[in-house]
Amino acid sequence: MLFDKQKNNLYLTLIISNYVHGFKEFGTSVVAREESVLIAIYYNINTQSELRANQLAKRFRFQAPILLDRYEWAKDTEVLVSVYSWDITGRGY
Repeated sequence: MLFDKQKNNLYLTLIISNYVHGFKEFGTSVVAREESVLIAIYYNINTQSELRANQLAKRFRFQAPILLDRYEWAKDTEVLVSVYSWDITGRGY
């Protein structure tokens, strides 16, 4: 059973990462857990808009579950999206 969970997590990460990768405006990361997928969006506070990052987060919250609904085994997966600020100059967050 553990192997199946690990395999499903890899599949979830692959499916969502392929979708998220198409949006290159911001840094992103995708992590799959047993019953959820975590998507993080990182925006540079010096050069990027927090509003735009939040718009993208809203889109991911809507679209990612639709992608997962195509797979019977992934239909009940929760999608969590967070937006983080990042200061590329290294002065803080």
